[in-house]
Amino acid sequence: MAASLITSLLSRGTSLLRSIKASVLAPNSSSSSSCNNKSEEERRAFKEDLERLMRTLERIRATLYDAEEREIRDCSVKLWLKELKRAAHSAEDVLSEYRYEAARAQVEAKIAHAHQSDSHKRKHALMEEHTVPIPDGMVGRLNAIRREFDEIAKAHDTYQLSESDGVIYPNNKILQPKAIDEKSIFGRAAEVTEVIDLLLSEDDEYFSVVSIIGIGGLGKTTIAKKVYHDERVRECFDLFGWVYVSEELNVEKMINETIEWFTGQNCGLSELSPLQEELAELVGDKNIFLVLDDVWNEDKHLWESFQVPFSNAKRVRVLVTTRTEKVAEVMMATACLKPNNLPEDQCWKLFCLHAFGNADYNVPAHKEEMGRKIIKKCGGLPLAVKSIAIALSLRHEEDLESWTEILESDLWESDSSNDVFQALESNYARLPAYLKPCFLLCSMFPKDYEIPKENLIELWISHGYVNVKSTEKRKIREVGEQYYDELRERSFIDCSFGTEQCKLQNVIHDFARLVSEEHWSVEINQMCDIQHVKVLEEVYHLSVRGFTGYVNRVPNINLKCFRTLSMDLRGCKEVTEHQYCINSPENYSDCWANTIVYNLAKFEALRVLELKGNHLRAIPDSIYRLKHLCHLRITSDHLEMLPPSIGLLYNLQTFILDCWLSPLQLTESIGYLINLQYLSIKCARLKYLPRSIGLLTNLLRLIVKCDKLEVPSGIGELSSLEELTIDAKLEGAYLDSIGCLKRLEELCIGTPAELPFVLGKCLKLKTLQMSGCDVIYNPFGIKNFPAMCNMCACLRVSTLAWLKSMTHLEGVLIIEGLQNTTNLEDAQNADLRSKGKIHTLDLCWHNNRTHRHFGGLAIQHQELTIRLIRETGEGIPIGGDTDVNVGLLECLQPHSHLKKLFIEGYPSALLPGWIGDPLSLQAIHEIKLTACHNLQSFPFGNLDTLKHVQVHRCSGTRFLPLEQLPSQLETLQISWCEKLESITGLWNKKMLARLEVAHCKALKSITMDEPCTRDGRRNTSSLKELFIKDCLVLDALPAELVQPGPRDVSVQDLMQ
Repeated sequence: MAASLITSLLSRGTSLLRSIKASVLAPNSSSSSSCNNKSEEERRAFKEDLERLMRTLERIRATLYDAEEREIRDCSVKLWLKELKRAAHSAEDVLSEYRYEAARAQVEAKIAHAHQSDSHKRKHALMEEHTVPIPDGMVGRLNAIRREFDEIAKAHDTYQLSESDGVIYPNNKILQPKAIDEKSIFGRAAEVTEVIDLLLSEDDEYFSVVSIIGIGGLGKTTIAKKVYHDERVRECFDLFGWVYVSEELNVEKMINETIEWFTGQNCGLSELSPLQEELAELVGDKNIFLVLDDVWNEDKHLWESFQVPFSNAKRVRVLVTTRTEKVAEVMMATACLKPNNLPEDQCWKLFCLHAFGNADYNVPAHKEEMGRKIIKKCGGLPLAVKSIAIALSLRHEEDLESWTEILESDLWESDSSNDVFQALESNYARLPAYLKPCFLLCSMFPKDYEIPKENLIELWISHGYVNVKSTEKRKIREVGEQYYDELRERSFIDCSFGTEQCKLQNVIHDFARLVSEEHWSVEINQMCDIQHVKVLEEVYHLSVRGFTGYVNRVPNINLKCFRTLSMDLRGCKEVTEHQYCINSPENYSDCWANTIVYNLAKFEALRVLELKGNHLRAIPDSIYRLKHLCHLRITSDHLEMLPPSIGLLYNLQTFILDCWLSPLQLTESIGYLINLQYLSIKCARLKYLPRSIGLLTNLLRLIVKCDKLEVPSGIGELSSLEELTIDAKLEGAYLDSIGCLKRLEELCIGTPAELPFVLGKCLKLKTLQMSGCDVIYNPFGIKNFPAMCNMCACLRVSTLAWLKSMTHLEGVLIIEGLQNTTNLEDAQNADLRSKGKIHTLDLCWHNNRTHRHFGGLAIQHQELTIRLIRETGEGIPIGGDTDVNVGLLECLQPHSHLKKLFIEGYPSALLPGWIGDPLSLQAIHEIKLTACHNLQSFPFGNLDTLKHVQVHRCSGTRFLPLEQLPSQLETLQISWCEKLESITGLWNKKMLARLEVAHCKALKSITMDEPCTRDGRRNTSSLKELFIKDCLVLDALPAELVQPGPRDVSVQDLMQ
């Protein structure tokens, strides 16, 4: 936590130093010579103190990794870090205040500039541009902070902190995989069976890896032990080994231990090459099963060195337990298992076994109630359940105080959780320094609270936890998403219910609270007591959920230390009844929630403020005093106004208004938020954006959702804008100004009207999503988008040549109206073979489809629909000319990585050669043919990756020999083929799991046509689902298809 805080402080200090060196600091009041000299002295002193502070911070940062490793168990180091964080917060306040003054000077200069005459503007432009006053007393405050850091730095020797890169390398230990008591394992039978099936499956790979991934204490090693000792596994392999790896993947040590397992003795070698030769000779022509337990290292080259000797083996199966998905990826795991948390009923059995000695123990009712509440706190983590149960078993049978103690406290307040604590402490110690504060901030929210992904990333950014190196080209949100994914992969956050939101498991939440005492959430549903007040005096981040009774002490709390305040009072009965108005204290009850909101100005150090309430009507004018505020979110359906003073929040970077039913209109002072980077407004009754929005030259993201919106004239002046989303009916004369946004990368527009504006200058555009509009031919210089990746739109065009430059296009590409093509050269110029990220290609020879683009911006598909039209005088379309259409389809050959191919209305009887060529379609997974009335054959037999085939309304097809389809086919659907008479060759489809035939009224037979085996038996079908409907002349089915077996059979409307 401290390491990330100091890193952020160093980054901001460096930026500020550059600003100071490039600027002229003006006096506060007078322009006299004496004042100027004083200002120059202050400037020099401020700069020198800041430089000395930066040097001290660099020295401190080098030892923070060692300090944070010892923080949890060493109280003195924990106190030192607490002092360091307090001083760092004070330093950050000073830097933030200077940034505020710099922004204020810039805004005031712009206002003055706007009221001056042209000649006066030119005369004073340069002078005003760099005028930044230094606040009174700031030099003294910085000097005091610098001295405080000097004292803190002297503690290095006292605590003997060593310089470290944050990577911990403990000594390896050899873990013996002793046989385990089957009676002590609950709820893992399905996982064990799945792993065994994966290990013993018949495949062509001589070497394969199966990974078990999950957080410490989940039972990964237990599953591996059961697999290791299973009789089925023992029968299939010749040599068995178990190596405990941990962080340090020492190849020589691992090979030595593997040899020792296989031979029972130490080989006495230490060099890599002799060790590899020894192991290679040992495993020659043998079946090998090896468990690598607790793997952390992500170095692919080390893993490859360990794998080399096994090339002599007949078959090798490796089972890996790890806590990160990255390890499984590096080890090229062929399959991964992520065990779920143990179900509550299985946790209860495990608890009873270790607490009472019997899984089926008849627990007294009063203890059962407390015991079940205790296991809920364990979050389905077997190790936590077991540890607490063992501790309780050592207490006296009638000792109910121990049960109550654990139930009412965090798991870590008792020595009973040592094993769980060590498992999670080990996980946390190995987190990169930049992830630790991100993880700990999650504990600010209540247990089981589902945190939206985007909101969480914005909070990290606002607190400076997300750092982008100057050499990186990635955006800060992309880095934030990487942090989120890393925490998910390491199992610190639970995303099992959806990747767009997360929560902490209860046991991990308790651990995070122990590690960081500065985060606190209060779920208030009863009278607040003095304990809450005491706790609030010691935290920086506060989350309030629910509603409370009356509290008079809250205004007396030291509110100046808070950095985050998140209040969610939606749906609270008391709030609904009072319908409070922030600006009217006389309307208040004396409740805590209202008291806090009314005293917002006292939260002087606040960086993040989130207010969510059903009846929040206004925001106090005093909000302008929150000079450090970076993130503001307001959610209310009754917000009537924003105070003009909100424009004085010069440090604000994120502003989110979620007020869908509110009669809200925005104040013009929003244009003064010159550091604003993200503005999101969701308000159905919003009519217009303020004209001053064009002053937000640092704005990167603008999202507006309303019923109808008049586009302001200043929108084209948002020179930094990268993402623009407007989900509304657009009006106004300034739509064309959107085309002036040269840095725009993502544009999402929802409107029922055609778009008249030109986007030809938006050369960096990567994403274009348009819903509810059918755009005319070449509406926005579309050929000028070489960076385009994602398009969700329906375009009417007369040519395909503009697709040539879009080499990065990905997702679904639909081309309709191919009968209107006037020459093959145009199709050839589209160059679909160069677009390797198009995974689905849909080609259609008519214009009669309806699409999902008409219905708002809820559609998230990367789906581009192109409707070819023929303009007057452009030539003769190819129409139904069969020979020319074969050539046309030849010209539209896609990239070999295509996964899905749909063809509709194709008029020719032959398909071009690339459709049946396995080199041209190396990854094809699904083919669908619709209304190809002249098609007679389906030459897909050589496409080994093809799994699914659909033939629909192909009225010219009379015979369907399945020998034309690949043997690996899994599903086959045939419908409305009115002339189809027979389907033959089912015997050859060993993998076919589903066969569906419907509305084929001329179909007379479906036959296996299979040869008999040597002993005269007939081959049986692999079908699991058979669906036959409305085939009126089909008189019988092969016995193999309808005989009793493990399949679902549905037969309707056949010949009686």
